Amino acid sequence: MSRCLAYINSSVKRYIITSLFLAFVTMKTPTCFLYALLCLTVVLVQGYKPPGYCKAKPNDGQCGHVRPSIERWYFDGRYGYCGPFLWGGCGGNKNNFPNCTACMTTCTTHPDPEGACRYIINSP
Repeated sequence: MSRCLAYINSSVKRYIITSLFLAFVTMKTPTCFLYALLCLTVVLVQGYKPPGYCKAKPNDGQCGHVRPSIERWYFDGRYGYCGPFLWGGCGGNKNNFPNCTACMTTCTTHPDPEGACRYIINSP
């Protein structure tokens, strides 16, 4: 199995678009490009369905009288990206991630969750 095929198989739902783009640009491995195109077609037909909890609104949790102060990340379905919120340290719901990349990886099919997170964090 080629390196490209192994790469695509390992994370088909998250990195297929990036793999397809790289295979197309380099054109060094036409088999890789065709395989990526096939995988992309399968992913688009099947669609990616994120876990239901990605639709939940952020919940700061209930920790008695403790004011929420822990930065966590939640998926905002209106915009299709993750955003920060303050969590109290207990309670809440599952739409609560330790960082942006974990949130994007779970709730989206973004081909570069870390790049998207860098953009979100650095935006004014």
